[in-house]
Amino acid sequence: MENLEEENQMLREEVTSMKAEIKKLTAMMTDILVAQAQVPIPQLPGTSVIQPTSTVLASTP
Repeated sequence: MENLEEENQMLREEVTSMKAEIKKLTAMMTDILVAQAQVPIPQLPGTSVIQPTSTVLASTP
């Protein structure tokens, strides 16, 4: 029983560590997206920019 409690504690510590790492990575991605939105992307003359679009498929009953 003691081994299960030790393993449970180790797993809780690992989850806590992973949550902290996810927060850190999320903050980094936010910074990257903000920086990316502020920098205009150079465009070659004579080319057009294709804006990404989202398509939602709806099913009919």
